[in-house]
Amino acid sequence: MKAGSLILDEFVLGAGNLGDPATKKECFEITDTYLDMGYKTLDVARSYKDGACEEFLGEYLKGKDRGKINIISKGGFPLSRKEMYKTRLSEKELRKDLEESLKALNTDYIDLYFLHRDDVLFPPEEFIETANKFVREGKVREIGASNWTAGRIGEANKYALANGLKPFVASEINFSLAVTTPALTGDITHIVMNDVEYDWYREENFPVIAYSVQAKGFFSKVFSKKPIKESGRLSYPPLKENYRRAERLKTLSEEKNVPIPALLISYVLSKDINSAAIGGFSTKAQLIESEQGAHIKLSNKEIEFLEKGTV
Repeated sequence: MKAGSLILDEFVLGAGNLGDPATKKECFEITDTYLDMGYKTLDVARSYKDGACEEFLGEYLKGKDRGKINIISKGGFPLSRKEMYKTRLSEKELRKDLEESLKALNTDYIDLYFLHRDDVLFPPEEFIETANKFVREGKVREIGASNWTAGRIGEANKYALANGLKPFVASEINFSLAVTTPALTGDITHIVMNDVEYDWYREENFPVIAYSVQAKGFFSKVFSKKPIKESGRLSYPPLKENYRRAERLKTLSEEKNVPIPALLISYVLSKDINSAAIGGFSTKAQLIESEQGAHIKLSNKEIEFLEKGTV
């Protein structure tokens, strides 16, 4: 995936599990395995594990060839998940997050820096101006928008291009075979892929990096009969359509002899938009199983079957 001056992997390792001392060894092993596969794109954020995620990644990266690794990080996340409407996108707040990220990651620059939420009460050009200051200072190579609507991204980029500034080069939103809504996730600032967003990404050929691709393990838990537990509200179980999609996913998995986690990766990567998929894993085996999906192209009929049940 080309994002501005960057070439990113379509299969991105979400390093959000880093930060727990009890699992550091396993997380480092997972990251080793990912890089050994030939990939180089790691996704973190200042808000993950209250900064510990970046600190652990910074420790991991010591001695590594920084130029061979793409680091994605994000700043501006609200201080409290109970008050997600209180955004932190002022230059002072974003600069604080960025400087702390650079220190934690033991790096002079971040390859792709996302503004981690939007504040629709302010014109997007204000945020573009701030982000471009970071670029001019050499602390950020490219900028992106995480949990911004397509319309707001379009407004921001129109301003950037008209004024000789760097535009957003990528977007991160919730995108999965499983469907949900901001109301169900319990976060009104949460942007979920829908028809309006999808059509814009397709028409603009704008890079979108999907998170929650595997729906927080929803499908796997459905078939293993394990309790479906999520932090916060239950995002996927309230919708009956997700259980119908689970059955169709199981059918296709058996027909193609491909593990369900891998099919979820391939679903996002096989859609007719410019997409990449973030995967987060707690074991090396999960990574190896899911990575198969990066090499599988689903047909339009298979995608339609998963989404609508038609053949």
